[in-house]
Amino acid sequence: MLDFLIKGGHVMDPASGENGIRDIGVHNGRIVKTDGEVQAEHVVDAAGCYVFPGFIDAHAHAYYPGSGLGVPPDLQAATGVTTVIDAGTAGWSNYAAFHNTTVVNSMVRVKALVAYNNSGQIELGYVENYERASVKPEKIRSILERYPGEVLGIKLRFQKEVTGETGVRYLREAIEVAEECGCPITVHTTNPPATASEIADLLRPGDVYCHCYQGKGSTIIDKNGHVYEAVRSARERGVLFDAANGTGNFAFSTAVAAIKDGFFPDIISADNASNSYGLELYAKNLPFVMSKYLTLGLELEQVVRCVTENPAKRLGIQERIGTLAEGAVADIAIMKLLKKPQVYWDSVKDPSTQMYGEEILVPQMTLIGGMPAFRANDF
Repeated sequence: MLDFLIKGGHVMDPASGENGIRDIGVHNGRIVKTDGEVQAEHVVDAAGCYVFPGFIDAHAHAYYPGSGLGVPPDLQAATGVTTVIDAGTAGWSNYAAFHNTTVVNSMVRVKALVAYNNSGQIELGYVENYERASVKPEKIRSILERYPGEVLGIKLRFQKEVTGETGVRYLREAIEVAEECGCPITVHTTNPPATASEIADLLRPGDVYCHCYQGKGSTIIDKNGHVYEAVRSARERGVLFDAANGTGNFAFSTAVAAIKDGFFPDIISADNASNSYGLELYAKNLPFVMSKYLTLGLELEQVVRCVTENPAKRLGIQERIGTLAEGAVADIAIMKLLKKPQVYWDSVKDPSTQMYGEEILVPQMTLIGGMPAFRANDF
């Protein structure tokens, strides 16, 4: 007997190629076949809904309560998110505390980046110390070795407000440390001290160019409205581009031009933190941000791929999560796509830059490892 039978939903799983109405079975925390008549302890009527693999929010701030930016990961279960990647909220000096207080105590699966500086991003407005003499590569390496499979690499907040007018110096040094540690690096690129092309030229396969549609300072769009060739070349050699919305890291002017030029994100993440989750119209949750990309012209399957298959590949566990294939972990997000007028803001914070959409993804139920983590009262 199955634990759950999810009946009649529109299954959309880019990783396996599924895109149509069928039933999904869950037993012992895994996806199982449902050929023919089957019995289940719990039957979920998903008619009129989409059934997706559990979403992966690949850029979040989950160190709660250790950072003023932190949002408890399990809150995100109510939005269909089953895995989060913390974006360097902790550094090597406090990573063990993050692991012991947050990672091991969360139902939502938590992976992480370790900050390039010693203590991470512990509060809004905090300015990290990136002077090479104060960075301790051996300590960063020890965190990577102590938490294999959990800590994915290094995070650098490459922003003038942090680095000053230092050009590519800090980025070069951080990449050298990443080379020493044998790991990728994720680079925050809002208002960078170098050009988008200079950043892209330095990044290696597997590195992440984060906030790719930001609109402050140098962006990925040239004076003619096209994506720089250096940015395209970076993608061709395996650099990943993450939209990572947040409240200050997304501009319609950049996103519209890039998408018109055929440059879509590899990953769509919400960059949820205490100043965004559940608040206003910037990035209140991941399905909200996903809905924005439908308004920008992406197909639903493209958007879903950016929060399931692609980040699962980045994690290297694409056979376990980010898919509804038989044998995968039963992380499932059930959503309705409602026709409803919706307003979306960007970080320019000017009413003239608002965008208006006609549909919105609304969470109905989330299963994590086959266990209900959220269910709407009317579902």
